[in-house]
Amino acid sequence: MSDLSTLLDELKKAADSVKTDIKTLDEQIHALNGERESLMNSPVSREDFAAYVRADLAKRGELFQYRIKQFADHTGRGNAKLNSSFVALDRVFQGGRLQNFPFMNGEDCFDGFAPSADAFFFYFGDLIAERFMAALDVVHDWPQGGIPVADLRKRIAEIDHELDTLMTRRDELASQLLSVGIAG
Repeated sequence: MSDLSTLLDELKKAADSVKTDIKTLDEQIHALNGERESLMNSPVSREDFAAYVRADLAKRGELFQYRIKQFADHTGRGNAKLNSSFVALDRVFQGGRLQNFPFMNGEDCFDGFAPSADAFFFYFGDLIAERFMAALDVVHDWPQGGIPVADLRKRIAEIDHELDTLMTRRDELASQLLSVGIAG
């Protein structure tokens, strides 16, 4: 066999070895993507679902908390401004009128009941969560033995790190093949 034939044979064997390594990496990447997808689509436990419900309700009530701060700081849009002096409070109380407290919207005092949605969630979020979950319990069978959300997040982050490492290695190998003029 000539030196050129020997060299080409060795090049072919090396290229086949790299292609085999790429195929192995592709299989590992495929398996990890399958695991990741399965984890992403797995149902959460009742406890974790309830935590999402409570967090959502808290987020919905955040604007009202901010409006109360504006009431206290005198920076809000409405006519209600915090005045905690005795004379101001007692004059209204002794006069039998309503205080100018923005109980329901954080900005204005109403004689009637006109709550903003964020005030509603702020005041009643815990009760809404409790009642909502109780209603779901009647109509939904919660999965047993699921993976806690914290563990799901951790494992998905591990998979993402592994995928990054495998993809980088795969790209390096493919680039090496292309750099010597060997495709696919």
